[in-house]
Amino acid sequence: PQLGIRAQIQHLQAYACTDRLKQKCIDPRYTYVTRGCAEYVEYLGIQENPKHQGWAAGKEYGKKIINILNNILSIKTTEKESNTMNIIKMISKKNCYIGQNKPAYVVIHETDNWSKGADAKAHAAAMKNGNLAGTVHYYVDSKSIYQTLDHADGAWAVGDGKGKYGITNRNSINIEICVNPETDYYKAVDKAEQLAAQLLKQYGWGTDRLKRHYDASRKNCPRRIQ
Repeated sequence: PQLGIRAQIQHLQAYACTDRLKQKCIDPRYTYVTRGCAEYVEYLGIQENPKHQGWAAGKEYGKKIINILNNILSIKTTEKESNTMNIIKMISKKNCYIGQNKPAYVVIHETDNWSKGADAKAHAAAMKNGNLAGTVHYYVDSKSIYQTLDHADGAWAVGDGKGKYGITNRNSINIEICVNPETDYYKAVDKAEQLAAQLLKQYGWGTDRLKRHYDASRKNCPRRIQ
């Protein structure tokens, strides 16, 4: 989200710039794309055009972006969350510390389950049936989010660190990202990021409360994000 907002701001800077557009705006060092939503050429790079060069924006493009941002800002918080986060509840009371969790962190994991069909729903069902030794509060794939524990219940998720690093099963909300072949991994990560952001906002926490399983126990998890 921060990269997206930064890109939008730079688009507006390009739109508002009074400098004459130079004939040669393509830099061979970078990749450029033309998008159908507006007549402009976009610089793609890790620093997103820090010198404000290489942009060509259509006359109405900046106004469209301003309107989009105003529409987003006008949406009530509850509407934003309900529109963006569709969480399916399949709550379990098995293999957890019932009523013993006092959340202070959000911890990200990956399932490491590459089996076909091992999506969020399958993991949630297995957990509800007590078939998983480890438990978490949420399973996320590219299409859905399942909540599997109440926040008041501690998961069996990060206990192998024995609290050495301050993050425990009794002070964390745990999110598992599915990695099965049918899941679009990057979309699943995006959903997990949205969920984590919503939880941080819900509890009034900063990003310093967002952790990896590795931070709690030095386990190589989430493996692909490490």
